[in-house]
Amino acid sequence: MIREIWESIQRRKLYSILIILLVSVFLVTVFLVVQTMMIFLERESTIESFKDLNVYKMVDTLESDEEFQSFLQEPGALERVKDYYTQLNESLDELYLYVFQQPVEVENIADDIYLEGYDEGEAEEVKNYGSPYPVKTVQINEQALDMFPMDTSKGNSLSSDDFTYQEGDDVPVLLGADYQQQFDVGDSFKASYIFKDFDFVVKGFLKERSFVERPQFPEINLERTIVMPAMEFQGSEDEKFQLRHYMQLINGAVYSKQDRDTVDQELQQIQKKTDFTHSSLLGESTTSMGTYFDALEQHKEWLIVFATILFLVCVGGTSMMISKKVKESSKNIMIHLISGGTMRQISKIIYGEIVLLILIPTLLFTLSILIFMPQLPLLYPLIVFMAGLIVMITSIIPIYTLIKKTPISQWLKRGE
Repeated sequence: MIREIWESIQRRKLYSILIILLVSVFLVTVFLVVQTMMIFLERESTIESFKDLNVYKMVDTLESDEEFQSFLQEPGALERVKDYYTQLNESLDELYLYVFQQPVEVENIADDIYLEGYDEGEAEEVKNYGSPYPVKTVQINEQALDMFPMDTSKGNSLSSDDFTYQEGDDVPVLLGADYQQQFDVGDSFKASYIFKDFDFVVKGFLKERSFVERPQFPEINLERTIVMPAMEFQGSEDEKFQLRHYMQLINGAVYSKQDRDTVDQELQQIQKKTDFTHSSLLGESTTSMGTYFDALEQHKEWLIVFATILFLVCVGGTSMMISKKVKESSKNIMIHLISGGTMRQISKIIYGEIVLLILIPTLLFTLSILIFMPQLPLLYPLIVFMAGLIVMITSIIPIYTLIKKTPISQWLKRGE
């Protein structure tokens, strides 16, 4: 039986190749749809949290170094900016998120992929400057930690205590999933942050596809990134460094359902309370992550439509080509029947051909996912395999109907 099926496949090689290609393209599309759906399901709660929120970028107004140096000379400058940052986090009626991409510098790197600028194709230029090397790093405040998916695959996430820093402490950090090849939980390394050396300790590794957002950067992938807490210093050591650090911390963003004027009034009250006026909202509301993911939602819907159309083309095309092959093989069918064969035997060969032509790309693609993407959940290859089976069964139905409705006498007549 297998030999007869294989011979049938080889009779019209072009048809066989076209069926395999159709099925392969359909399975790839199914895989993309599943991947998109999984991303949405994983991030659904985060997306909902940001829906309908206006985003107001904040900026300090000390634009030149002269203005900054002048501020340094003001009485209690450090304590005032510290107090202002604390009030943004604790007293503002709106949600204040600080997400900032300030690279830290390390003496050695395991791979260029961790370098700041690698994704923009600037790795070689960055390396030409020599050690220390700037690596991708994101600083977040505690409210950002609560808003974004910061689950760990190993170790623990950051806690409230990790955002408080005493001179001489280690800085706990989370590393992106790719860093698991280089570090273990509890490992430490030295790094320079705003030209000050710190000892970093690995507290945990983030799960794959972890992300954060900041205004105008709807999705910052964290798989090759160091995530460090926006540290609040308890002492006043190294005042100049702390001032630069805190001046960065107040350049976050306010997420609110209120209009700009309302948010601005709230900020002015905090500025008056803390005697710190060197900060303001920058421009109008920017695009929120919710709006960004609305576009991705539309992309997902188009993928589903495309997959549905491709499914119909795949099933229709397979059935049509097999039907055409059957009709073109009428003479062989007649000889088989005259020689004492039955339509049941012929049917098995035809069905076997359909099964084999669809099973080959289905098994190859399913095994490829299991072998080359072992980190993916088993749901991925399972759905792809089931999609192949559905195409197979659906393609057999019209052929079964054709054979069932065509009497033997008609097959004999066609073969003459």
